[in-house]
Amino acid sequence: MTEEFNKWWNTDGLVEDNPYTRDTPAFWAWEGWQAGVEAERKPLMTDEEYEQAMTDQGQRTMLEIDTEVRAMIKEAVDAEREAYQHRIDTLHNMYTLVSQQRDQLMDQQRAQVEAIRANCAKEIHNCARCGEKNPAEIHTCTPKREWHGLTDEEMRELWDKKGWYVTMFKAVEAKLKEKNSG
Repeated sequence: MTEEFNKWWNTDGLVEDNPYTRDTPAFWAWEGWQAGVEAERKPLMTDEEYEQAMTDQGQRTMLEIDTEVRAMIKEAVDAEREAYQHRIDTLHNMYTLVSQQRDQLMDQQRAQVEAIRANCAKEIHNCARCGEKNPAEIHTCTPKREWHGLTDEEMRELWDKKGWYVTMFKAVEAKLKEKNSG
């Protein structure tokens, strides 16, 4: 038995709310259980007592181990940080080089575009059909066609030579000419 249990056993420190009949096995089991719970709540020794006991036995204390572990972790983290910083510096240098190359290529392309534009401006031709400027000599204009309306005879043939239709067809033809010639 532990010293705490014996101290409890020898006192009248019984639990007041024991639900079992006094002096029965269940009563004493309950009391023992409550004493054990109470003993577990109290620390066996303080941190200072623990450190002293470890030192007395020639073993390293938790503080010493903690200090060593923290130093090892810091060393590992610093090494990783240095390695990643080296990688970041390498990537930055690569980015700078690629950006410079891109800028040089863009400058070359701009110069080429300006040269092409200058050459195009010198060689502008006029369209043979419409007379507009046409540097590529591609005919995008549509040739103008002459309007062909219905003759009086064609109109008469369509409507069995009924005279009042001819006037109507002439008015329709005039409207179509106005719309088509823009």
